[in-house]
Amino acid sequence: MSGATSKVHALADSQGRPVALAVTPGNIPDIHMAVPLLKGLSRPKRLIADKAYDAMSLRRWLKRRRIKAVIPSLATRTFPFPLDRRAYKRRNVIERMGEGSRTGAVSDTAALLVTTWPVWRQFLS
Repeated sequence: MSGATSKVHALADSQGRPVALAVTPGNIPDIHMAVPLLKGLSRPKRLIADKAYDAMSLRRWLKRRRIKAVIPSLATRTFPFPLDRRAYKRRNVIERMGEGSRTGAVSDTAALLVTTWPVWRQFLS
C-alpha cells in the first residue's frame, strides 16, 4: 500500500476553528477544493493560503466576491502579486486548528490547510 494517501482539506476561521472540511484522494490537486469549501460560507474579508493556491482562476474568483487573496506568488511568476506579510503570518492559526478552540465573534478571515495522511493509518487505529 505504499503511496496510498488521502488529503484532508480544511477551511478555518481566524480563531483556528474549523468551518469546512473535505477529504479527497491524495492525487487531487489542493486548489481544486478551495472554491467548493468557500462557497458554503458567508463572505470573509480575506483568504490566507499557501503557494499551492496561487492560480489566476482562484484569484479572479476571490476578486469577483471582494475577498482579498493573501497568497504568496509562485517563484515562476514574472510579475508577483503583492503579499500582505502581516496578514500572511496569521496562517499558522490553521495549523493549530483544534488546539483549544475558543468561542467568539464570527471571523472575517478564512485560511486553508491541506494535510496528506497515508490511507493505511486508518487501519492501525
